[in-house]
Amino acid sequence: PLAAVLERILYAEPVPLDRWELRTFATPPEGTRQDTLPGIAEGGIAKRAVRFQNYCGVGVDAQIVLQFHEMRNEKPHMFFHRWVNKLWYGLMGWRELWQRNCAGFAGKVSLFVDGEPVALPAACQGVVLSNIQSYGGGSVLWEHSEEGGGGEDGERWRPASLSDGVIEVVAVSGSLELAQVKLGVARGL
Repeated sequence: PLAAVLERILYAEPVPLDRWELRTFATPPEGTRQDTLPGIAEGGIAKRAVRFQNYCGVGVDAQIVLQFHEMRNEKPHMFFHRWVNKLWYGLMGWRELWQRNCAGFAGKVSLFVDGEPVALPAACQGVVLSNIQSYGGGSVLWEHSEEGGGGEDGERWRPASLSDGVIEVVAVSGSLELAQVKLGVARGL
């Protein structure tokens, strides 16, 4: 089997891969001393850039991933099998459903795509920037067809491509919706 895989790799066609950079800018709350916050630049604006190839979550998705990562670092003995890991991940998502740490996300975040502001739905608790057709191990965030998928406004969505120079931006309403997407019974906002 290994020889067959290596032979397929040897004769495979190279495919270009888009690389993306997400730039975030944050203004500290009124009255906060700049010297108490790391990463604050002149003028009180915190700047950060993250590079990614496949997808990047901001908001509820990132909150759950961070909790999972921190617990795995603190208690590695509790992460001994992939099914146990999935159970922990699901429990952290369930906890986020009740804590709602990202409630009000749409009122706290401004999204700009190609320099233009994009309105986020009021129920939005996060955004997933995706360069591929699936998310989170194979989940489908939006529908599409050969002609393009249908949006609420009749807009047509084409399938994602990892080399088309286009990034898909999908709003999510919370950890329950992410679980439903994983189960295949819901799509992003």
